[in-house]
Amino acid sequence: MTKCDCCSNPFKWGEILKKNFIYGPITCRNCNCVHKIDVPSRFLTTLFSVVPFLLFGMILSPFHNIFFTIVVALLIFVSGMLVTPFVVNYKLVSK
Repeated sequence: MTKCDCCSNPFKWGEILKKNFIYGPITCRNCNCVHKIDVPSRFLTTLFSVVPFLLFGMILSPFHNIFFTIVVALLIFVSGMLVTPFVVNYKLVSK
């Protein structure tokens, strides 16, 4: 899990998850340092969430029921997003 570069205070999982949706900066609760997601982590977020969602929904869909296909694809997307807070990195932008 990502920590603050200034005070080593760990960020909350939910806080990172919310910011991953919009690639927004995270402000440390302890020292107010601002951290921004780095480019490789943006790629990882897309790799874990959007790519499996699209691959399943467009190419690998074994179901003939469109509703069931959409539900399974959304479950794949959500499970990918739930993993992203553990793999993304944030860089210090300002103190």
